[in-house]
Amino acid sequence: MKCLSLLHMNVSKNLIAALFFAVAFLHSGMALCAMEEGVPFDVVKIVTKDEQGKPMKLPFALFYHPKRDEIYLIGGGSKIIVYGPEPVFLPIFAFGEGRGISKPYGVFVDENDRIYVCQDKGGDLPPRLTIFNAALFIEREVTFNTIEGMEGFKPYKAAKQKNGMLYVAGQNTDGVAVLDDKGNYVRHIIPVVEKYTGRMQSTVTSMKGLRDLLGLAGKKTTAAHDDMDEETQQIIANLPAELRPQTKSTTEKDQRAPEYMPVKVNNVIIDGKDRLYLASEELSRIFVYDRNENFLFAFGQKGGASGKLSRPRGVAVDDKKNWAYVVDYMRHTILAYDFYQEGKFMFEFGGQGLSPG
Repeated sequence: MKCLSLLHMNVSKNLIAALFFAVAFLHSGMALCAMEEGVPFDVVKIVTKDEQGKPMKLPFALFYHPKRDEIYLIGGGSKIIVYGPEPVFLPIFAFGEGRGISKPYGVFVDENDRIYVCQDKGGDLPPRLTIFNAALFIEREVTFNTIEGMEGFKPYKAAKQKNGMLYVAGQNTDGVAVLDDKGNYVRHIIPVVEKYTGRMQSTVTSMKGLRDLLGLAGKKTTAAHDDMDEETQQIIANLPAELRPQTKSTTEKDQRAPEYMPVKVNNVIIDGKDRLYLASEELSRIFVYDRNENFLFAFGQKGGASGKLSRPRGVAVDDKKNWAYVVDYMRHTILAYDFYQEGKFMFEFGGQGLSPG
């Protein structure tokens, strides 16, 4: 059975929107209908048909348009299906190959009704971010193979702040790329953690900055930092004292430092307060930044048991309750976290199955 299961919590419509966004990432096609005891979620409707009335093919990702109360669903291969508002959720129209879509991965719509579609290569076209206007004509296409360190980059998910800045995540690539409102590359946001503890250490804003930081680990001696560029010096200044490069010779035992690793990000979303959520399937953690790209905290714990994340794929946020929802692709569940308590786990619901309950 290939379907999209829609759920309702008797609290707020924003929560429904969050769940709409999250459920589609269970693109195994299973209906997400099971309910955790004590959690007031109910199935509203199970959508199984596309715009032609045919069985839905592998719903992969979606975006909820709050202004229009519409759902943009990637399904059926190379097309995006638009569904109308509740309670019927009827398909309104679809657009695909005839509009320049070949292999879509992610979709979202901005406040000006521009549609952003992350695509893999198709035909003679490279992987790209395609931007449509409200009339579904292509305004521009952004490619990444000319940017240093982004050769072979495949845009997977994207999000946009109110100030026009675009954030694009690849398929488990280091951090996210930041573009301006014209689609020009500006910088990166790459969280860096200790390799074995997963503790957050720094955020770098370029591939060169990342290389410089990783190159510092394990150095036995380091001269003064005058010959380093400004970004590298800032990175060093923000590190804990015990992790900074030594300025004089030391024995290998004394100066041995933890190894660093960049965080591979597979999804990015932005909430109503322009906070950034970077999801890492590799680390099973969500890294949260404020609107000015300052790191706030990370949440999520790796594991296969209740309350833990095995393979997080989707994230949604309820702005009214300040709750975050994370879809665990492997465990077929959605986990709820409290933003007020820096991502404290609250409950989970869902489970593998083919029918309600």
